[in-house]
Amino acid sequence: MDHIVGGSQGWAYTPNPTYYQDWVKPRTFGVGDKLVFPFRTGVYNVIEVDKEEFDACTQHKPIEMYAKGPLVLNLTEPGERFFYDGVGTHCEAGTKIAIKVGNGLGSSGMNFTKMSDSAAVGGGGGGAAATPATAPSSSGASIPEFGLVEAGLVALLVSLLL
Repeated sequence: MDHIVGGSQGWAYTPNPTYYQDWVKPRTFGVGDKLVFPFRTGVYNVIEVDKEEFDACTQHKPIEMYAKGPLVLNLTEPGERFFYDGVGTHCEAGTKIAIKVGNGLGSSGMNFTKMSDSAAVGGGGGGAAATPATAPSSSGASIPEFGLVEAGLVALLVSLLL
């Protein structure tokens, strides 16, 4: 299963500090799933860290840093994973996710709704393998291009408002 992090918001700053936690809650993540971080290179990034650094939004010993977006991470082993955006104070503002990868199948849970327009303001370690966003999944299905384009446009519009 492909999980587009943040849904239609994508991986971008949001004024809602629980937006990404709320996105994670209904989902389950399984070995073989993919985390897709749709973000603009140079504006956002993805940093994988341990729980201590995740909680503190520090990057003294990052597991991996990804600066080129969009990013697709293959979840290849079970366990807890911690990711955040290391640009400016994005992590402190809530652009971060903690997930638990299980051996079972992943699920998107319920539909995740995007923020209302009035609310919108704005490499592979630890069991992950990074691939280009257009790479087909092992099942032969590819990530829908229109979804990434839509997420990219939302991220662009949000960044212009910042």
